[in-house]
Amino acid sequence: MFFTYYDYTINTNSNISTSWGTENLSSKYGGNDRSEVPTYPYLGLVKSESVNTGCNSCGGSSGGLKYDYYYMTLNSIPSGNTSGDPNIVVYLTIEDTKNSSGTPVKRTISGLNWQGVELRKAVIENPNLATLNAVCVSKKLNAYGKVLEERSSESHALVDTNAELKQFLNPYNGSSWSNDSATLESSKGIVKIAEYNDTLQKVTAYRVKIGSNGTAYYAGAADYNAQGHVVADYAYPTQTTNRDSSDRITTIFSYTYWEDNFKKSIKTETATKQPVPVTQNGSGVSSITHKYYDSYGNLRWTRDALGVVAYSAYHPVTLQRTLTVRDVDTGSLPAIITTDTDNIVAWSGNVPFSRDISLPTAFNQTISTEYDKRGRVFATTNPAGVVNYTVSDVKKTIQFLAWDETVSQPLLPINVIERNAAGKILESYQLPPTAVTVANNKPNGVSASAAKITWTKYTYTSSGLLQHVDRYHVIPASGTGTLGTNFYRTTSIYDTQGRQAATVQFAQTGKWQVDYRIYDWRDRVTEVKRGVAMNPPVWGDLSGATWLKTVSKTIYDGEHIDKSLSFFDTGTNDYTGTKYYYDQWERVRSTSSFAVINGTETPLAPFTVQDYDWSGNVIDVAQFETEPDWNNIVTTPNFAATTTGKFSHNRSSYDIHGQLWKTGIFNNISNSFDETTYKHDLAGQRISITNDNTTIETAYDALGRVYETKMKSGTVVKTIQRQ
Repeated sequence: MFFTYYDYTINTNSNISTSWGTENLSSKYGGNDRSEVPTYPYLGLVKSESVNTGCNSCGGSSGGLKYDYYYMTLNSIPSGNTSGDPNIVVYLTIEDTKNSSGTPVKRTISGLNWQGVELRKAVIENPNLATLNAVCVSKKLNAYGKVLEERSSESHALVDTNAELKQFLNPYNGSSWSNDSATLESSKGIVKIAEYNDTLQKVTAYRVKIGSNGTAYYAGAADYNAQGHVVADYAYPTQTTNRDSSDRITTIFSYTYWEDNFKKSIKTETATKQPVPVTQNGSGVSSITHKYYDSYGNLRWTRDALGVVAYSAYHPVTLQRTLTVRDVDTGSLPAIITTDTDNIVAWSGNVPFSRDISLPTAFNQTISTEYDKRGRVFATTNPAGVVNYTVSDVKKTIQFLAWDETVSQPLLPINVIERNAAGKILESYQLPPTAVTVANNKPNGVSASAAKITWTKYTYTSSGLLQHVDRYHVIPASGTGTLGTNFYRTTSIYDTQGRQAATVQFAQTGKWQVDYRIYDWRDRVTEVKRGVAMNPPVWGDLSGATWLKTVSKTIYDGEHIDKSLSFFDTGTNDYTGTKYYYDQWERVRSTSSFAVINGTETPLAPFTVQDYDWSGNVIDVAQFETEPDWNNIVTTPNFAATTTGKFSHNRSSYDIHGQLWKTGIFNNISNSFDETTYKHDLAGQRISITNDNTTIETAYDALGRVYETKMKSGTVVKTIQRQ
């Protein structure tokens, strides 16, 4: 990355030479010239930035991206009647992106307020076109600089001329905000709205709406105490404009605090979830969890909704976590919790939470971690007592798995990763366990003469992009070996914007399989071609190569995939595809497969439509034999559920916490759903599935592991799994 700075001024009020030609930027986008060179001793503003400059000999392009910058003042710093309104755009910054050939590829314009916060952003494919292809996003702030609204690019989709762009960049015209409303879609695009409390400036609610004229519905909310901690969290299962809606789902939090000056350091936290009602196959009992923090803010104890307690301990100096004990016997603490070591601070005093007495014997499952002098993980001990060591230096990491103290070596091969000064992996390999070197019965390195048993090498371009990956199948006795005989190579080729344009895989002598990717101006892959080259190709060999054939295409409609095509032969029409339909909330409502028949894309049954609930869960999926009215689908929220003519219909129901509790498959003979119900325990584990007269029950131990599965059918009970 390389920067240059202005040491002279340019006048954007006049014609100047930019990456796109001769332009008067002030007349094009509004505003006035801004001095690029502030008063001494300050540096001038950034003139250009170069990223990922590369080399011709690397198989890719000769360089990366370059950005040229231009600056303007749009409005004066607000004062007086506007009271320092943070939503007034004061500065415009123009960023022109050029590829390594010096060709401009896009322009980005940012509108900043007087504090330098980006309020407006427009990314333009070609600023010289009469009809602009622009992606515009914006946000509004409150008086404290907090984000009040976020408008998606679909919200500003109508901006497609320089005149409209000028309005978009300058929402306040000096007397009103009419420019803002004029460049917002009235019924298109998601707008996210935040609400804040006055004293803490914490987000108290989120709402979402479609377009500037849409109704804003609550998506979530929270209440806070005086310390700024959440005391109630609300979820909204249905669309509502009422924050206090009667069907909102509530989780209550309560706290105790360490006695500091402000009582902001949490000591205990209790979370109580609203119970899943019996009508949703729930227990009707609240799920309650507990947490205990020490005075340093470290989480020490937890108790889950089933009464299982876990403990964590930390290093006495670095405060890194060194011990975790799951399912603790709180009535008789294991010695590892109550004993001081160099690595662990022992627990003393009363245990804040008791383990539920109905649980079977506690596991006291222990996981411990030891760190080196630089705070890097050195040793971990798993619940089975198996110790893994990691020895690290600046450029090498060595892992010794399953350490055997009796012979002072690992039971498994040694893993080694070597890096360059930039932290990128140069090679990874495995050595036999006997290659270990030991000090004080612990590993401290490996023998330099040890023979590798696996080996992968990585090579980078001068700009740090991955160029080659060599994977060895026959490791040479010395040296790096030869391609094909000892290793296979995968090469990455980058385009003039530094994007990975192709991967080249050596297959055999004289044959290289190439996957070539074509991008649009927004860096999205729009086409993939594949072919076999007789020689390893470079960047200049790919564009227009007849030996590369299209295997897939992706066609975008604004922000979303409109069609995906899959080619089965080399002809123009030799493809099948899928068409996607979205609702106003930008969710996929329907897909339609098609094939090209007599030169025309012809839809193929079945036609699948899905409905969502307000939480985003798919609740109904229907398939139709005849093509439905797509416009009607995207505007009808319950199309799959209510429309006749479908030949299949599946339904899913979720409880208040988003857990699946019922599914149904429509039976055309009985004209009703064949239903399956699901039940969860207070920890969210699925404990039963019932269909007709048969139930499969699953039992878990205190660590969440399945230990028994039973099938019940009528009065017959059969164990089908036990561990």
